[in-house]
Amino acid sequence: VHWYADPFVPAQVLTDTHDFLPDYFLLYTEACTGFGPEDENDVELGSWERGELYAINIMQGLLHWVTGWVDWNMVLDPQGGPNWARQSADAPIIVDPTTDEFYKQPMFYM
Repeated sequence: VHWYADPFVPAQVLTDTHDFLPDYFLLYTEACTGFGPEDENDVELGSWERGELYAINIMQGLLHWVTGWVDWNMVLDPQGGPNWARQSADAPIIVDPTTDEFYKQPMFYM
């Protein structure tokens, strides 16, 4: 199940899919925030709003037969990179290689 389809597909579709194919497991993939034109900042240090978005999505999935949940990039730099797609996004852990520091975002705890 691809995270980016959530605005277009209600969670009930997950239960409908499980009911139709009960021997298959549902896995949420490529979840992330801080990408696209609607997000002003790729990385927002300390954003509890983004953490809440993760928590809601994880709980909603679990309530509709999702058995696992995978982040797009667990660790990124302060600019939201790098990743193979060459796009920036936020991540649960932000590493600043210039200061040798890392930040656990609220998303990390979700």
